[in-house]
Amino acid sequence: MKAPVLINWSFCIIGIMKGDGVWSLCECSLNWINENLEKGSTILEFGSGYGTMDLTENYTVYSVEHDRGFVGLDPKSNYIYAPLQSNLWYNQERVFKDLPEEYDLMIIDGPNGNRNNILLYADRLNWDIPVIVDDVHWQTGTKMAKYIEKKFNKELSIAECKNGTKSFGILI
Repeated sequence: MKAPVLINWSFCIIGIMKGDGVWSLCECSLNWINENLEKGSTILEFGSGYGTMDLTENYTVYSVEHDRGFVGLDPKSNYIYAPLQSNLWYNQERVFKDLPEEYDLMIIDGPNGNRNNILLYADRLNWDIPVIVDDVHWQTGTKMAKYIEKKFNKELSIAECKNGTKSFGILI
């Protein structure tokens, strides 16, 4: 049986200190990461932003990003600039050329509206680690998280931020 997912609900509020709270990872997801991932671990995030700044305080972060406005936002992150392709997912040649060989957590938070297309390249990613799917309060996010749960034999837990307007999935 898989280990239970630890969520400290007392910290679950929308937004983060450095982010705008609407598009950033909520504080609850950042707390889950800090409670369940060793400092110094490597995180691969698809989609970056203000939450990246919180992640780089304790972790090595590789940020796949299509929007030049976010590339370099946090100088401590390792950005992989990958414009969108015709299938509206990141340019796979750029993504897979610069990915770290090993990573301890994957966060799926981009590209906006086209996150499901990551599944077209699922065989090129490591799914034997925890995965966070942000924004599962949207139907497409929930469907994707449930698909990942079944395809990769993971256990899905959905955590809602305190005010209930934002949620994320944790797949272990």
